[in-house]
Amino acid sequence: MKAARMLACAAALAASVASVVSAQPTVIRDARLDALRVTAYVGRGYSMATNQIYGGCLTGARDNGDTSYDLDFQLLGLHTPEDIDGLDRDGQKFVRTYLEHMPGENQRLQAMVAVMAVQARVRPLDESEQKLVDSTSDLLNQGQLSAFISVCGTHYVRAIRRRSSLYVLFTYEAPAADSRFERGFRTALSGFALASPSKDATGVTAAAAAITADAEQRNLRIVEWAIGLNAQPGGGIAFDMASYRKMVDQAFQASQHDRAGIPYEIEVVPWVSHPAIVNKILLASGRSEADVYGLREIISESSDYYLELLAHVAEARAKATTAAHCQDQLYRTYTRDGQLHPMFATAYVKSERLGVNRVLPLTVLVAGLTPAAAAVVEAQADAYALDLDENAQPRAPVARCLAQLEHAELKVRHQAIPECAAIGAAFSGPALATLALVDDYCFPELAPALPPTRAGG
Repeated sequence: MKAARMLACAAALAASVASVVSAQPTVIRDARLDALRVTAYVGRGYSMATNQIYGGCLTGARDNGDTSYDLDFQLLGLHTPEDIDGLDRDGQKFVRTYLEHMPGENQRLQAMVAVMAVQARVRPLDESEQKLVDSTSDLLNQGQLSAFISVCGTHYVRAIRRRSSLYVLFTYEAPAADSRFERGFRTALSGFALASPSKDATGVTAAAAAITADAEQRNLRIVEWAIGLNAQPGGGIAFDMASYRKMVDQAFQASQHDRAGIPYEIEVVPWVSHPAIVNKILLASGRSEADVYGLREIISESSDYYLELLAHVAEARAKATTAAHCQDQLYRTYTRDGQLHPMFATAYVKSERLGVNRVLPLTVLVAGLTPAAAAVVEAQADAYALDLDENAQPRAPVARCLAQLEHAELKVRHQAIPECAAIGAAFSGPALATLALVDDYCFPELAPALPPTRAGG
């Protein structure tokens, strides 16, 4: 009897701990955020499965209250590839893009970069204050959990951290890194050397004049790039030291706008842990704690799979639409009665995905992306999820799987639905070859003609 009570207590404790674990938030701070720079805001829905932001489903979830700012300013010498690797992804892209396109093979270019980073930390969302918007709350009241998930995703953004950055690249010409010049330049930027009371008739200090002379002798250039700043009053282009300092000050002010900056960290929480979902869905019908935990796990898993399927269907339709539009533009622009215009007989098109060095003869693209080829893609996209039987009921496995999940309101594991196990790829055979052309060369843009040996290579 005592052993049975101990086992029961252990089981209850395990269920309690598991339910707490499943409710834990997830912090995202990796490359997934690159796709969310414009759309991520506190209170909006999110899907871990598709890495997409969904609608704003919580009231009053603005991210402009109780925001604090951290400022970091550095002036770094870029003497080795490792110095560039030490910058964040945005800084690396900016510096490498500029330096790689500098003209002159014999020119020995040295570089320094000033980085001002302002990190905004926003107070996390308080679930006791922010309620569901009426339309999404009505969906839950009606038991339409699948509709709620399709609008709000599987998670909500509880907190967000944003970063505004100003990168200023200074380049100068010298056979090697000039440590004396760089030390003097750092001092000049900090302002200490320019605070000397010794000035000439024009009001310029001797230190400033010396730095200016050194800069002119080394052909110093200034290039700036801003990330996530609000509009700066008075502009932000620097041509000299004074305007550079003014630009930095304006950039700092512009970073303190409630919508400024790009997210470098977001915290997301499963909707199945939100009080509204717990009260309206999980605790209905007097479920035990163990039942609530099990249902929470089923809904979480089914919701991820449900949104993945919806994303696959949308992607198939988008690919078919792109293929149709590209084929239409291609034939309207470069053909007459289905035949290539003679003036384009030797023309090449640039690859949109693989870069300008990858080209394809226009004749090959016209021959491969025909109206019939685009129609095959569209037919397979329709058959993937939109195929209906004589009773106007879904016949495609994807549509039938989605229908079963919606009928159960995501309270059944998708592995238990036979239709969900029969889903294949959206495209096959000739459609894949057509879509490969579309991915690489749509929408077509002409490139300079190349020798036949370069065709497609």
